[in-house]
Amino acid sequence: MSETAENTLEPFGFQRDTDYAKITEPFKGCLLKRKPLAEHLTRYIDRLQVGAVLALDARWGEGKTWFVQNWKAYLEQTEKPHNVIYLNAFTQDYLEDPFMVLAAEISHAFDTANDEHPLIQSFKDQAINATKALLPELPKLMLSLGITLMGAGYLGKTLENAVSTAQDAINTTKETYGDEVFDGINETINENIQEAIKERFEKHETDKQTLESFKQSLSTLAANKDLNPKPLVFIIDELDRCNPLFSVRLIERIKHFFDIPNIVFVLVTDKTQLQATICHQFGYNEAASEAYLDKFVDFSIKLERPKNIDRKDEYLQIFSTTLTNLGFSDEEVIRYQYFGLIFSTISNTSIRQIKKILNRFSLLYLKNEIKDVALLYKLFFPNLDNQIPLFMHMIYDFSRYFDKNLVTANSDEIEKFIKEKLFSFEENFQEYRSTENNRYIESTFRNNVSQATGHFFMRLLTTNYSYLKMVHFNLSTSHIDSFWHELSITPVNLPLELNTTWSAYINTGLKE
Repeated sequence: MSETAENTLEPFGFQRDTDYAKITEPFKGCLLKRKPLAEHLTRYIDRLQVGAVLALDARWGEGKTWFVQNWKAYLEQTEKPHNVIYLNAFTQDYLEDPFMVLAAEISHAFDTANDEHPLIQSFKDQAINATKALLPELPKLMLSLGITLMGAGYLGKTLENAVSTAQDAINTTKETYGDEVFDGINETINENIQEAIKERFEKHETDKQTLESFKQSLSTLAANKDLNPKPLVFIIDELDRCNPLFSVRLIERIKHFFDIPNIVFVLVTDKTQLQATICHQFGYNEAASEAYLDKFVDFSIKLERPKNIDRKDEYLQIFSTTLTNLGFSDEEVIRYQYFGLIFSTISNTSIRQIKKILNRFSLLYLKNEIKDVALLYKLFFPNLDNQIPLFMHMIYDFSRYFDKNLVTANSDEIEKFIKEKLFSFEENFQEYRSTENNRYIESTFRNNVSQATGHFFMRLLTTNYSYLKMVHFNLSTSHIDSFWHELSITPVNLPLELNTTWSAYINTGLKE
C-alpha cells in the first residue's frame, strides 16, 4: 500500500484493530473535525468529582471505534496521561458474568504502572473474593446433584439437559432398584440441596461485606494520585453487538460495583440497538427500555456529523482509498470515485456500508466502463421499482445530487419529474424539448464532477429523451438510443428488464 493510501485510510476507521496501536498523532487528517469533541470530553472528565457512565451514540458504521481509539491515544498523550482501558465487549460476551472482565481489565491497567504496589495487590485479592461471592449457586447445586448420580452412570448429558437427566435418573433408580435405594438417594440429594441453601443464607452477610470491601478497595486505588493522576477512562465498545443478557448485565455491574469517583465508563454503542436489546431481554416497550437505560447512563453524546462539513471531500477520499486498496488502477479510481460520490451522497450511506459495497463491487467488477457504473448504482440502490426502466431511476437520482429539493420518489413521481422538469412535450412541434431545469443540471454536472461522470449523464439524458418519444408515439425499441443496451448486464428485449437482470447478477454473480 502506498504511503498516501495508508495516511488517508485513518480518518474513516478502516484500520484493522492492530493498527490502532500505531496512532502517533490523534485525529490527524480527520475530515469530520472530531478532535474538539475529544477535547471537550477530556476537560469534562478531568473536572468530575464523582464516577460517571457516558454513552457515545452513533449508528453502525459512523466511525465510533475510530473516534474512541483516537481519543484513547489523545488521553494517553496529555501532559499528565490518563489510564485508559479499551474493551471490545463483543469478544467477551460468551462469559456469563462480566464482573470478572471489568475487574481484570482495571487490575491490568494499574499493573502496567506498578505491579508490586500494595493497593494493587489488595484490589486483586478483593476482586477474587467478590467474584466468588457473585458466583451463582446453581452450578454448586448441580455439582452436588451430579456427584450423587455420577456413580450410577446417569450424568452423561450436557448441563442444559441436566435437570431432566436427573429426573429420569431418579425415576429409573426407583423402577430398577426399588423404593429403598431410591429413598436413600433422594434423601441424600435433599440433604445436599438443603445444606447448600442454608450455607447461602449464612453467607449472605459475608458476601455483602465482601462486595463492599471490593468497592472500597477500588475506590482507594482510583483515588491514589501516584497510580491514577487523572480519572481512569474505561471505554467499552461494541456493546450493541453483544448477546442481550451480557449487555444488560454488564451495564448493571458497572453501576452497582464500579460507580466510584475517578473512574469514568464510556459505552460506545448504537443506542437504538441497545434499547432494542433491553426490549428483547425484558419485554419492555421502547419508552420503558429508554427509561431503564437512563437509570444506568448519566448522559449520552450523539456522535453526529458537523452540519457545516461538506461530504464531497470525505466521500472522494473514502472511495479513493478503498478502491486503491482493492487493487483498482489510478484511472479506475478517478472514474468510479465520482460516481460513488453521487450515489453515496443521495443514499446517505454510512462509511462502513460504503466499504462493504465497494468490496462487493470489486467482486462483481466487469471491466466495462458503462456496465460497471450500472453495477455500482444497483449496489447502492438494490430495491428499485420495476415499473420504470433502470435509466429513468438513474437520471432522477443523478438529478437529486444537485437538486436538494428532490427526495426519494416512486415510479410515477419519477416519470412525472422527467416528463415535466427535464423535458416537456410541445404540441405545436410534436416533440420533447429540454427544459431550463434540464440545462441547469447538465451545466452543473459539467462544472462540478469528472468528465467521465458528465459524459455518462449526457448519455442518460439522450436515452431518457428517446425513451419518452418511443412511449409517446408508440414506436419500437429500436428508436431508443443504443446506450440502454450498453447498460444491460445481459441482452434484453425490453427496457423494463434491465433492473431485474442486474438484480439477478448481483445475487448470483452469473450472467444468465
